[in-house]
Amino acid sequence: PSLRELELVKCKLRSDDVSLLAAALPRSGLQRLELAKNALTSNELAALASHLEASKVEDLGLENNELGRGSALSALEHAYSKRPIANLRLEGNRLSQRELADLMASLKRLRSKSGIDFSMASCRAGCDCNGRGEVM
Repeated sequence: PSLRELELVKCKLRSDDVSLLAAALPRSGLQRLELAKNALTSNELAALASHLEASKVEDLGLENNELGRGSALSALEHAYSKRPIANLRLEGNRLSQRELADLMASLKRLRSKSGIDFSMASCRAGCDCNGRGEVM
């Protein structure tokens, strides 16, 4: 049996830790990865994004880190366009509510293009996230 869930919340992960974890994702059976409250930045997100497409991760918690707009989020969007993640959480990062809503709407459009249908609740007219920065 392989590890299917890994919760590393508030573990003070270093960039090297995340890089090693990310590199192992494609060879693992990990389906749920919780990395909330680790002060993750663009460097760590870029490392994760570069390996998500080849992974089995379907539930990714990145809440309450230091993630903001930029190339790392673009890399995450690119990985998501190749293989959507069923449950992605980004609330509590360095994104305004508008930026977060725009990102979630963009991810929903990518998911729709993939032909995968996941139901989504809306938090306001025109917003396709569930109001907490999640795409479900």
